[in-house]
Amino acid sequence: MKVIDGIREPERAITEAVELLQVKGGVFIYPTDTLYGFGACATDEAGIERITNIKGRKDDAVFSVLVGDHEMLLDIVVVRRECIPLLSRLPGPYTFIFPARVPFPRKVMGHDGGVGVRMPDCELPLLIAKKTECPIITTSVNRTGESPLADPEVIRETFGDSVDLFIDVGKIEGKASTIISCMGKKPALILLGAGEIEFMGKLLASPESP
Repeated sequence: MKVIDGIREPERAITEAVELLQVKGGVFIYPTDTLYGFGACATDEAGIERITNIKGRKDDAVFSVLVGDHEMLLDIVVVRRECIPLLSRLPGPYTFIFPARVPFPRKVMGHDGGVGVRMPDCELPLLIAKKTECPIITTSVNRTGESPLADPEVIRETFGDSVDLFIDVGKIEGKASTIISCMGKKPALILLGAGEIEFMGKLLASPESP
C-alpha cells in the first residue's frame, strides 16, 4: 500500500488516485465527509470484486457510487420531479437511491434498477471522480459486520496488504451517511445516519410506504 498525506499533498493524492483508477482492478482508500471509503472505478468489475473480497461481503451485496458533481449524477441516474429538491443537499452526508440511467455491474445496480449515489462534502474524492470521469465505488473501510475504521494507523495495519493506495487525512470519526430512496412515488428514509432530515418535511415517505 502506498500512503499519501492528503492534507500536505492533495494534488499528488488526486493524480495518483486517478492513475490507479484507470488500471483494471485498482483499489484505494480515500476520505469523505463522513468516513473513510474503499474505492474503485464503478464500471471496473475486477476492482469491485477486490473490494467485495477485502470486506468479506456477500456476493449479492450492492455498493453505492460517488460522483464528482451534479452533472455526473444526472448522467448516470434519473431524478424524478418530486426528488429534485433533494439535490440541493449535495454535496452533503447523504446517499440517494435513484433509478439508473445507464447500466452498471450487478454489484452496483440493485435488482430494482436503482443506484445509490453519494456526493460528499469533501473536495478530494469529488476531484478524483471528475478527473477520472467515472463514478467511484464508495463503501466504509471495515470488514463486514465490524465498525468502520477511523484511525489511519489501524487502517494501515488492517488493510495494508489489500489495497494499492491510501489517502491519509488523519482520523475521521463520523458515521455512515443518511440513505434515502427515490425509487417510489415519494422519497423514503431507509437509514438515518449523518445529516439532518427535518428540512425535508412532508417530502419524505416512511420506509413502509408503497
